[in-house]
Amino acid sequence: MPATACSAPSRMIRWLTCFALMSFCLAIGPEARAAAPSPDMPWTKREYLDFYFLYYKGTRPLPHLRSREEKAYFDRMIDVENVSQIASGDLPAKEKRVQIAVILAIAGEFRAAYEYAVLVGEPLQEELTRVQAFTLDVLDAAVRIDSHPDDARRTTFFGVVDSLADRSRYSDSQIAMLASALALPYPAISRVLAETDRRSIRNRIAKLEAAEADPAVRAAYARLLKVAEEIESK
Repeated sequence: MPATACSAPSRMIRWLTCFALMSFCLAIGPEARAAAPSPDMPWTKREYLDFYFLYYKGTRPLPHLRSREEKAYFDRMIDVENVSQIASGDLPAKEKRVQIAVILAIAGEFRAAYEYAVLVGEPLQEELTRVQAFTLDVLDAAVRIDSHPDDARRTTFFGVVDSLADRSRYSDSQIAMLASALALPYPAISRVLAETDRRSIRNRIAKLEAAEADPAVRAAYARLLKVAEEIESK
């Protein structure tokens, strides 16, 4: 894992997030945590909390792509429809912010869980890649609803940027997926980043593109770099 992704502030943010999530789970009562939510319909924060609680308590594994049942849960967990229905729905703005903030926090916790699983040898690199892409979708929705600067959001975004340099963990196609996923929400997310952050991202992508040999990855870097340069020029 890149050193920047393991900084003390990042660990503290994750610990506080996990503590807050578990406090919320305990507060909503045991009857809400009896079974996993259905993968056949969109999830709200309640379903994400229930699902996370089951994983946290050890009563279900991390969902994966190797079986039909687990794939159904994994696909639902990272389905952007869950977030888009909340963002475009009739809920008050405050409730939308809460809903999306909870989903973003849980997505971050699952991302950390997949990272650890991959670190100890589990074949979950594809799942980790897709969870990171989904986290960016949720981050995009969060910033569009509430564009105030937030250290946790910055940490989340830079965590994915850091992953681009981890060629020992990700395949060429997975790196290309992450670069493409970064390009889509970056215009919205850039609004909560400092100028020095935006310049750093542009410079890092430029170096990665210049050093890349794989055509598909280099093309994905080029698209991301174009977005970063357009943002820098404004």
